[in-house]
Amino acid sequence: MSSKQRHAPSLILEHISRSRSDKPVVVLGIDEVGLGAIAGPIVAAAVAFQDDVLLLPTEVRDSKILKYERREALVGPIEAAAIVIGVGYALPAEVDKFGTSRAHDMAIIRAFREAKKKYTGGKRLVCVVDGRNLHNRLRDYLGKEAAVFADRADQKSYSVAAASIIAKVTRDEIMQQCAKVFPGYNLEKNVAHFF
Repeated sequence: MSSKQRHAPSLILEHISRSRSDKPVVVLGIDEVGLGAIAGPIVAAAVAFQDDVLLLPTEVRDSKILKYERREALVGPIEAAAIVIGVGYALPAEVDKFGTSRAHDMAIIRAFREAKKKYTGGKRLVCVVDGRNLHNRLRDYLGKEAAVFADRADQKSYSVAAASIIAKVTRDEIMQQCAKVFPGYNLEKNVAHFF
């Protein structure tokens, strides 16, 4: 068994989040990319799936361990299996104005709100978020007591790993478009964990 197979994410954190709520909920996995990049936005994605793991693409992993082509190939199956996907951005001007931490939080909250706006199922949305240290800053925005904040959630949680792929591919596409507008800066290569 390879290390990638041993470290396959599961739905355990999603089940923990559900167990913290006294009402039925849909659990969004949230992750971001672009934090600390020298150019481009911070992009966050929020992804929720049905409870039926048989319908989920089995190759989903944290975007950092997947090659570019694999991430691209997984977007379609993730979108097909997801109940809802939301994407949020913090633009470079917002990073400059508010600082990295606040802009990071803004992107995550925007992804959550976008998913909430799109979701029509009637259940409350709560989150599993990559980053235990975000609990105090974001808990009230992302499902209150039912939200789970965990370090390396992108490696542990299936929905967070899927969110990391959506966020990464979205940001890569933005940087490729920026490279066309601003040639000569190699912006298409300003992508984190580029393979």
